[in-house]
Amino acid sequence: MRTLALLVLLASGCASVPKYMREVDAKQPLQAPADRALVVFVRSSAFGWAVRAHVMDDQENFLGTAIAGGHFSVLRPPGKQKFVVWSEAADVLVADLAPGLVYFVEVNPAMGLMRARFNFRASHRGTDLFPFKAEYIEGTSRYEVDAQRAKAETADDRDERREMLAAGNEKLREYAGRELAEHTLAPDDGHASVGVPGTVAAPLSAPPVAISAQAPAPGSTATTGFKKGTLVRAKLKSGVSWIGEVVTETSQGVLISTGGGTQMISFAEAQSIEPMEARK
Repeated sequence: MRTLALLVLLASGCASVPKYMREVDAKQPLQAPADRALVVFVRSSAFGWAVRAHVMDDQENFLGTAIAGGHFSVLRPPGKQKFVVWSEAADVLVADLAPGLVYFVEVNPAMGLMRARFNFRASHRGTDLFPFKAEYIEGTSRYEVDAQRAKAETADDRDERREMLAAGNEKLREYAGRELAEHTLAPDDGHASVGVPGTVAAPLSAPPVAISAQAPAPGSTATTGFKKGTLVRAKLKSGVSWIGEVVTETSQGVLISTGGGTQMISFAEAQSIEPMEARK
């Protein structure tokens, strides 16, 4: 009976909102300045409403709390970085952000051992979350972080943050293929903001990184001549890895099917492209 009561409590009710998270008017559009990226964390589900999902960066800086039925955003410098969400356990997302763009990340609750735990899911190309659905924003409340108050109220959480960052990094090492893709944001996963509250323009039509039309770059172990249907593991110079079946090969790279969609692996960006059989 106590377990049943706990499940009922976690599945319904009003969101638990810490004092450093303020609900604000959502009429203003989601927008990123020219020199920074905006990352929006959306927790649309009301499951586990009483359990707080805290978010930090890979420098252990507290960024905010994802409220059930709400979303909040943070301005970030462009470039490679990680985000960690934690409650009972931790999950991590890796991002390579471009300035001037808006990125979306789902914060999804699931039942843990004693309380709800949370997982990230990135809105990236090749998934049903891309481009991000406007109703996810319009159907949730918008919160902003009172940074000074949050800093004061979370000052004693430093040891816990360090522990959860380590746990998140350990979990990241277990991800591959589709799971890794769901926890990865690439520069061209961003959207340009427009003047409509809570919505974004069409996704960028091309990645901001130039694609070489040449063979594999010097120093790369990428091989060519793959047959259609060959299962390959591709690792980019950025550290992101993909596993999928070859669809076709061009002078620019190899197009693979990852299960969540198709992904062009540019020879210019590839560190290695290897048939899975070669790794046995």
